[in-house]
Amino acid sequence: ITGIVCHILIGLSILATEVLAYIPMPVVWGFFLYLAVATVSGNDMWDRCLLVFTQAEKLPSNHYIRRVPIKKVHLFTLIQVLLFALLWLVKSNFYIPGSPVINAGLLVPLVVASFIPIRMYLMPRWFSKTELDALG
Repeated sequence: ITGIVCHILIGLSILATEVLAYIPMPVVWGFFLYLAVATVSGNDMWDRCLLVFTQAEKLPSNHYIRRVPIKKVHLFTLIQVLLFALLWLVKSNFYIPGSPVINAGLLVPLVVASFIPIRMYLMPRWFSKTELDALG
C-alpha cells in the first residue's frame, strides 16, 4: 500500500465511523505506525540525519552531498532538528507555572509561520544560495 492510498483511506474513514468502532485500538495504532515508517524513507531530513552515520563516499556521484560540504549539511540538519524540537515543544502544550499562557498549543501556527523568515533571512547568512538550493 502506498502512502497516498493510506491517506485516501484515512479520509474515507469518516464515512464508516460505525464500522470502524469495531476495530481494536491496537490495530489502529499499528496502522498509523506502519504509515509513519513507510513514509519516512525518502524524507530529506531523515536522510540527512542518517548521513551522520553514513560515509559520504558510499553515496551516488550525483547526490547533493557532492556539491555541499558535509559540515554545512550537518549544520542545516541541526537547524532543522532544533526547529522541529521547538515545534514539538509548543505542540505538546507545555505549561510554565505563573505564566499567563495556559494553552501554548494554540501557538503552533505562529511557530510554523516564524519558520518563513528564518528560512528567508537567517539561513542565507550561513549558507550560500547554491547550498540552500541543493539542501532543499
